[in-house]
Amino acid sequence: MRRTFGFLICISLLVAACNKTTSPGLSTAEQLDKDINMIDEYIASKGLTVVSLDNGIRYIITEMGTGALPTAQNCVRFRYAGHQLYDTAAFGKNMEDGLKSPLVSLVAGMQIGMKLMPVGSKGTIFMPSGYAYGTTGIYDASSKTYIVNPNTPLWFDVEILQLYDYNTLGNYCYE
Repeated sequence: MRRTFGFLICISLLVAACNKTTSPGLSTAEQLDKDINMIDEYIASKGLTVVSLDNGIRYIITEMGTGALPTAQNCVRFRYAGHQLYDTAAFGKNMEDGLKSPLVSLVAGMQIGMKLMPVGSKGTIFMPSGYAYGTTGIYDASSKTYIVNPNTPLWFDVEILQLYDYNTLGNYCYE
């Protein structure tokens, strides 16, 4: 069950990574500005000190690892809990065994943030909606509800556990 849910999260992360549209009436730049303002307000309300990237991604490394940095040629085994901004309940998580996935299969915000965290690191990555699930969100057709609302900035608590080589032609991770 955990592996199936993890697989579904990976697939949705991949699909969402390709989504570049915004909500009606907002340009891509306007949506990004709106998301960055929301993230910065959230971070200020929590009194957090973060590293801010020009693209709107914010991150905190709470425990610095000593291993290698992930690259696009890696599969990553990691623990995570994903949250919508201002929501303490996780929409998805794998905090026990960790999830193993090609880094390039994750949403862009996770790819960018995880490349800054050496193996063994723990931290939090905040991302604008365009680097997450964009205007589509994650919709559960069976319950007819959104798991992640469209145009919603997210934050992920992550722990990088291990790296594997990634076979891009065969689309699989080496052990």
